[in-house]
Amino acid sequence: MAERTSQAPGTPSWVDLGSPDLEVTNAFYQGLFGWGRDDAGPPGHTHGYGFYAKGDRVVAGHRSAAADQAEWSTYISVVDAVATADQVVAHGGLVSVPPTELLGHGTTAACVDPTGATFSLWQPGDLAGVQLVDEPGTLCWAELETGDVAGALDFYVAVFDWTVADGPGGDRVELGVAGRAVASARALPTDAHGSARWTPYFGTDDIEDGAVLVTDLGGTVERSPFDLPGVGQVARAAGPHGERFGLAQLRS
Repeated sequence: MAERTSQAPGTPSWVDLGSPDLEVTNAFYQGLFGWGRDDAGPPGHTHGYGFYAKGDRVVAGHRSAAADQAEWSTYISVVDAVATADQVVAHGGLVSVPPTELLGHGTTAACVDPTGATFSLWQPGDLAGVQLVDEPGTLCWAELETGDVAGALDFYVAVFDWTVADGPGGDRVELGVAGRAVASARALPTDAHGSARWTPYFGTDDIEDGAVLVTDLGGTVERSPFDLPGVGQVARAAGPHGERFGLAQLRS
């Protein structure tokens, strides 16, 4: 298993899902990825925060949200959430929710980059981030889609000290930390719905079957599986409340 007990600063290290109906959401992702669910409260409690797990390893979070705010959120690991939030503002971004400590798990802040993409900061406490990566049913990548790639890169390089290199497929740039690729960015497709956004990708061992299962469980396949040179096969999808995510069958 690709286990993680720490996350390097600058790494997209955590994802969570805001849902207006956690029972519907849970059924979808349990069916798609085999996730278990642990609510942050009494049995059957559907408010507040909770976790999705694969086996005994935490792989994502869940929280209640309004119907028009159903989305996957990507969190970037930082050493100091307060100092990084200041840098977000200094470089033209917005801090929509100031740094907040969460029951010893860590400190988070919700942000918006200058191109309109939302993301969050994560200063680890007892939770470093996702505990499994790069295998079926776990986070394997994060990608920024934006109408202003150059402007976004200026911002993220300044705030997180990311390196930039040519990425796969010829239409992406690869973002790195200490010589390791951690994310990518690309121009928002002309046929895309909505605005700039971060999208998490989750592993699957059979992307064709995974895409069929998305539809069978009540989601939508927004782009059918296609080959991404040097990476593997990927697909873009949306869950039952319209929250966007990707599937990836990575080459070994």
